[in-house]
Amino acid sequence: MSIGMLNNNILDDLRDRAILSPRRRAHLNIHNSYDSIIQKVISYVCTDSYIPPHYHYLDYQLETFVVLNGEFVLYTFDDTGIITSRTVLNNKNPIYEVNTHTIHTVVANSVDSILLEIKQGPFFAETSKAFPLWSVLENDDRANDGFEWLKQAQVGDVWCI
Repeated sequence: MSIGMLNNNILDDLRDRAILSPRRRAHLNIHNSYDSIIQKVISYVCTDSYIPPHYHYLDYQLETFVVLNGEFVLYTFDDTGIITSRTVLNNKNPIYEVNTHTIHTVVANSVDSILLEIKQGPFFAETSKAFPLWSVLENDDRANDGFEWLKQAQVGDVWCI
């Protein structure tokens, strides 16, 4: 779906859907189809939304994050779960590019945090992302513990959930 112009009505609807979602986030695809060469997704992420550490393993799946509103913390990890970077993304530092095969996650650090994600297409759900063995998935009983740990974690800390 091409939206032409992003306006407050669209963002308000996205916020409302995120607040009501069990995942505490909502997204809006602004590309025409999953076959589009460029995939563009706007995500409204609540401060209590846990996005498990994951990576994109196809060589063309470089991912660019652009903060449209609010603040996020982007974490990257090595293969063993050690945090290799912790970067605050906001209006002063709004763009971050994650290389293919880099394990990463984001945490919304403020209310009304909105992120634009850009990746090369096409998009295939079954190959869109992978999770390292140590990552705790959203539906795992330990997900809340992982999320609480992550919010306090610093570079050099080892995922310990």
